[in-house]
Amino acid sequence: MPALDSEYWTAVGTVGAVAVALVVALTQATIAIVLGVKRQRLARRKVASLVSTWVEHAYVPSPAADYYRRTVVLHIANESDEPVFKVEALCGIETERGTIQVGPLSAPRVIPVLPPKREFAYDVTMGMLGFGDFAHDAFRGLVAEIAFRDHEGVRWERAFDGSLKVVKAPSPAVVTEAGDELSVAQAGPIDNWYNPLGLVFAFADVASKPEVDDEEFRQLLIVNASGWSKSSAEDIGAVRKMFQTANVASHVWYPTPRIAYVRLLDELPGGAAPQRADVLTLVWRNGRGWTLFGVGPSLPWAIQFALGELEVDPLDGREQA
Repeated sequence: MPALDSEYWTAVGTVGAVAVALVVALTQATIAIVLGVKRQRLARRKVASLVSTWVEHAYVPSPAADYYRRTVVLHIANESDEPVFKVEALCGIETERGTIQVGPLSAPRVIPVLPPKREFAYDVTMGMLGFGDFAHDAFRGLVAEIAFRDHEGVRWERAFDGSLKVVKAPSPAVVTEAGDELSVAQAGPIDNWYNPLGLVFAFADVASKPEVDDEEFRQLLIVNASGWSKSSAEDIGAVRKMFQTANVASHVWYPTPRIAYVRLLDELPGGAAPQRADVLTLVWRNGRGWTLFGVGPSLPWAIQFALGELEVDPLDGREQA
């Protein structure tokens, strides 16, 4: 029996050793997996942490050295070793009650790819001019936020305050009526000479006056752009009705600094369903301000400017404001 006991305990010991080895192997594998996942997360965050955006502004003398011109530039940088994709940046104005989102201004709404070790810069001076002194108060800051996908498809967002977080899914666009102070402020001061929405609201007001007939309305359009003279009576009537019934979106889109797209929405529901919108193209003319070029998003190269007009500082006409 002693020999049998010895064999028994040897077998038990062998099984125990195997079990311990398995436990150790499983533990090591689990630790390796956890560490691998952690390293992957850290690698992702390292890439995301090196993507940033900011707004830079400065005062420079005008060409004639008779006033200071303020330049505002939106910077978007990727200092990582990997590209990031579907980049969306928004400018903002800090206030005591929160940050007003003023849109991408003259930066692209979506940048398909931001390569590694690259920085993009966009002149957003014209868009900021539309917010007047409010956006140029020394006691308020100009900030920016950014959203993007990293090289592994993870969506990130860096907020106006600089905080960085993973976003599981992009927030759907929701068309709602502006109901709070910050939302209303997104449109900027309507009476500002540099705010294109002021002209749109002026046309909407004239279009609603019964004492103004369609031919008089046409003449107002022709003053803005001579091409309106070729429009039929039906087209003029349709444009007038559009002004009477549509709702104006608060964010102005700028494909370039001197061209603005203003959206007129059919209705303002509370849901997130996409809504049909008419787009107005407005063009900045030196000495005249914003003019209504046409209905639809006219491309920049399809719009003719006077010789040298694009080199003239828009602030040169500010005495007419």
